Amino acid sequence: MIPISLPTLLLLYLTLTTLSILIWWAYDQRLKKSPPPPEHKLTTCEFCSFQYLAPHNKPISKCPQCSSLTRGLRPLDPCQRAKPFGNRFPPSGQ
Repeated sequence: MIPISLPTLLLLYLTLTTLSILIWWAYDQRLKKSPPPPEHKLTTCEFCSFQYLAPHNKPISKCPQCSSLTRGLRPLDPCQRAKPFGNRFPPSGQ
């Protein structure tokens, strides 16, 4: 067996513990970094309601489906996409 004095053993224990905590902290900080901002945003055309990816830094983009110039609007709400006719038609049975 290798003879180790008590102060050397304590120093080794504290060094390994501190080093492991430092490595864990650095790894945790690396995971917390926010991702870079997206280069494109999901845009909905004002005229044909087509959704496409437009450049993030341009306020006006051209719709690839109808070729109209449109401002960057938020994408449609998922509830609106589920009802293609909205509330224009009464429910069946009336």
